[in-house]
Amino acid sequence: MSLSTAAHGEMEQRKVVSNPAYDIYQPHFSPDRRWLVFEATSAMPAAVDSSLYVVAADGGPWIRITDGKQWDDKPCWSPDGKSIYFLSRREGFFNVWGIRFDPVHGKPAGQPFKVTTLDRASLMVPQQIEPVSLSISQKSLVLTTSEVSGSIWMLDNADK
Repeated sequence: MSLSTAAHGEMEQRKVVSNPAYDIYQPHFSPDRRWLVFEATSAMPAAVDSSLYVVAADGGPWIRITDGKQWDDKPCWSPDGKSIYFLSRREGFFNVWGIRFDPVHGKPAGQPFKVTTLDRASLMVPQQIEPVSLSISQKSLVLTTSEVSGSIWMLDNADK
């Protein structure tokens, strides 16, 4: 819906993405506002599928960006609109990945590439992904991380 008519925005709203077989999350406009990137999850009997898609801002067919073989989440655009960054559990730990995007032809350009290496308990993206956030600017990437530690304690003479 248009923000210019916020008081009556419901009059101008339109559905761009919908499919009863999927739950839709994390929609974000491209910098030129021509595209929307989003996460779609499908609860299938054998597994839960989480893939990223792009669709033209005025609607149309979904363009699959990731293959759904691993959990992909939190998509966001690069400032120039030519890459999409996201969190993925490829290789066992959540890391930031990216994929180039051709905004003229509306399709991915190449294979996903790894951006971070956060694969140890001393610095990792939390496995509970819902509260995690990812933000990209011209020169910076901001990401929720956590430090996990554990200890074993032994109490001597506990029965005295």
